[in-house]
Amino acid sequence: MLEKILNTLRSKNTSKRSPHVKKERHNFLGSEQQLLFRKRKKRLIIPYLHTFLEKKHKNNIPYISLAALILILLALGAIFMTPLLHVNQVYIFRKDAIINIDQAYANVEYIREKNILLLNTSELAEKLQKSQKSISSIEIDLSLPNTVTIELGSHPAIFQTEQHLVLTNGVVISKDSKEYLDIPQLHVSKNIEDYAIFWNTLNTGDIKNIQLILSKSKKNILGFSPLQKKYYITERELILINDIGTLFIFDLDNNIEKQIEKLAIYQKEKENINEKRYIYIDLRIPEKLFLCPLESEFNCRENLKRIYSQNIFQSLTTGLSQSQQ
Repeated sequence: MLEKILNTLRSKNTSKRSPHVKKERHNFLGSEQQLLFRKRKKRLIIPYLHTFLEKKHKNNIPYISLAALILILLALGAIFMTPLLHVNQVYIFRKDAIINIDQAYANVEYIREKNILLLNTSELAEKLQKSQKSISSIEIDLSLPNTVTIELGSHPAIFQTEQHLVLTNGVVISKDSKEYLDIPQLHVSKNIEDYAIFWNTLNTGDIKNIQLILSKSKKNILGFSPLQKKYYITERELILINDIGTLFIFDLDNNIEKQIEKLAIYQKEKENINEKRYIYIDLRIPEKLFLCPLESEFNCRENLKRIYSQNIFQSLTTGLSQSQQ
């Protein structure tokens, strides 16, 4: 009986208690399910959009490239076709009076009205070089939009004749004027006009050796100052005539220094060649110096006749008579 009463009391106490309710967390950004839905939605939409745009970009690449190429071609066409870039002004400057400026202008006339960007400067330089062998340097400057400036340099003149100049490269050109040039006078055996018109050049090796003879003789032989210098093209010989009429015969095809050395030794050990007159002194024979004295003038002249042609002999005797005067 007592147990029934206790059980009854217990059941009443428990029925009065409020049931335990689990507190829910409030999320101001939304419930966990909503957040999960949003994340899932983002993951689904963004990759799809990225893939769509990437595919569209790849499909448009050929069209974009074609449009860019067309624009480039149009721009290039406009640049090359515009008359603003056609050569309109040509200026030629020369560093000295040796180059024929009128001939130079005539040879570059073809570049006018050509596009300056397409101008072949190598071809232009070659054309100028072929037209005048006296030209040694060519500088071409292209100035946009339409100006070409050319500067020409020449081989210097080292000898002169009555009507021509002989340049360091052997080229023979006509003098523009007869004014005196401070370079040695050279008598050439053949008609220099033939060389100026047809050959347009002398043997460059001979020209260098003539220069060497003049410089070495002046340096090594005291008081040696020839009045006349005669160059014989076919024989390849140089004959110098001093103020007392002695002929010095040099071989341009042999060692020049040894020929000068023989003459210098003779003057030092024997006698002054500037004071005693000989008909000629032959330096062409290796290791030997042949002197033909004034006392044997007749035999000496006969020797010259046998050695040289009649024309050369006459030019030599003319030189002798001029020097004696």
